[in-house]
Amino acid sequence: MAIFLACSEGDFIEPLRRILVFFRHRLDLERGVFLKPNIVFPVRESSGEITRPSVVRALIEVLRSIKQDVEILIGEGTAAGTIPEANFRISGYRDLARECKVELIDLHKAKTRRLIWKYGTIDLPELAFEKTYISLPILKKSSAAIFSGAVKNQKGLLSAPMKKQFHRLGLHGPLTELARIIQPRLTIMDGINAFRGEVLIGGDDLAEMDHFIVRRLALAEPEFLSEFRSSSEASDSPNVHGDAAAAIREIDWREEEYEEFFNLRLWSNPRACSMCRLRLHELKDLKKKDLLDTLKIYLKLTRHSLVGADIVFGSKPPFRGRGKRLICMGDCTKSLAEEEGCRHIPGCPPSNKQIAKHL
Repeated sequence: MAIFLACSEGDFIEPLRRILVFFRHRLDLERGVFLKPNIVFPVRESSGEITRPSVVRALIEVLRSIKQDVEILIGEGTAAGTIPEANFRISGYRDLARECKVELIDLHKAKTRRLIWKYGTIDLPELAFEKTYISLPILKKSSAAIFSGAVKNQKGLLSAPMKKQFHRLGLHGPLTELARIIQPRLTIMDGINAFRGEVLIGGDDLAEMDHFIVRRLALAEPEFLSEFRSSSEASDSPNVHGDAAAAIREIDWREEEYEEFFNLRLWSNPRACSMCRLRLHELKDLKKKDLLDTLKIYLKLTRHSLVGADIVFGSKPPFRGRGKRLICMGDCTKSLAEEEGCRHIPGCPPSNKQIAKHL
């Protein structure tokens, strides 16, 4: 088990080549390759939220330089509530697939294999078992798990209902168990959000890669990694090779209890799924579509802000109410709303129309 850092001041070809050469024993190109980037939201390459298509494009070029006729497939299961084709188009992956002549697959529609695991049964894409599976996460902050890296990127293998179930179960335990039943042959992490310059991080063990990130960036350890540590499944001192002295960006990775928006406190937690957390952020940057609903939401938010309100997401949400009003958002908070006798916004996730009506 090892970590390999590769830096570049230009394109990604050379650092990717170095990583693939170092981990060549992990690759079986005769089986074909399944690339699993993070395309969780419909955002552009510059957002810092998705694995940059330029990294994947370069990886395809390097793989074909090793084996010209290697079969390459790209697949992702986008966040629950998003439209996969919109994610692929806006992110640039649809253009990439066409230009590189590779198949781009919505994993929600892919053939699956059923496995027994701690929580019963789980269906995972057959591609991840049949092909040489390479995971391509982008390292970024996460309101649910401190950071999203190697372990969390596998969540894109899940069906939309199972993604929501992971959050209802508290996210961290299921993430640990998922890494126990399936691991990529190789992980190459896009480090643009954490390191200066262009830094790619290769590794052959998910937990060790994320342990390395925790130590290198001096982050709090997420619960899913603590569980690996308690069972001695991850080394405290993995072998680090390549450009080990890569410089770190000065970024505050600390996770606040809540986000403040005027006199509103927006509380999130691991039990809130990606789409409800996305709605949380959209409350601060509402789109111009559904103009009438948008205006209603702005007016109601202003009214709640005048007296102070706490808006909570996810099942059993931890929060310390400070405002005069409590607003429960999403189907997962229905029982809390009933217990507290407070305002509830239904939906999974709530639409603009539902927010405008119930806010």
